[in-house]
Amino acid sequence: MKYVLLGDVISSAKVSRAGDDEYPVLSITKSEGIVFQDEKFKKRIASKDTVNYKVVVRGMLVQGIHIDEANFGIQNITDRGIVSPAYKIWEVNESKIVPRYLEIVLRTPKSIAYYSSKFNGSVKRRERISDKDFLNMPIPCPSIEEQNKAVQMLEAAKNIIDSINKNIEKYDELIKARLRFHLF
Repeated sequence: MKYVLLGDVISSAKVSRAGDDEYPVLSITKSEGIVFQDEKFKKRIASKDTVNYKVVVRGMLVQGIHIDEANFGIQNITDRGIVSPAYKIWEVNESKIVPRYLEIVLRTPKSIAYYSSKFNGSVKRRERISDKDFLNMPIPCPSIEEQNKAVQMLEAAKNIIDSINKNIEKYDELIKARLRFHLF
């Protein structure tokens, strides 16, 4: 397996601020990556003053605050959105790496262990990794074709797992309904 340094496939993005312009507010979740904040949380949790929020365009990698919790996402849900000023934004070199593949790699237990090993800070929830250490992380980087195949296989497996979980929820509801019926 070919490995490259993360800094060979991403670079710091030139950040523009929202200013007075209107953009959808985005958040990062552990399980879903980038989401529209108002859809995920059913309310706005961003500050009312979004002047200093960062504009993130489609295809960029957004790094949240708690990367040891796989707080990453590729912004692929809107042409332009805004994120917290605390987030870091990275350009992805799509000629070298498939963005979705990169997102998956950055969320693996091996990557999370790397971040944790490089943390500095005295309070657990405020620990950070330097950009230098982050960009020096070795990541597996097969050919673009192999990356696309890996993404397809992982997404197919995820769809199967999601389907099984939905069926389990339905059976659970059915069992609870039958129990309620028999108890009364």
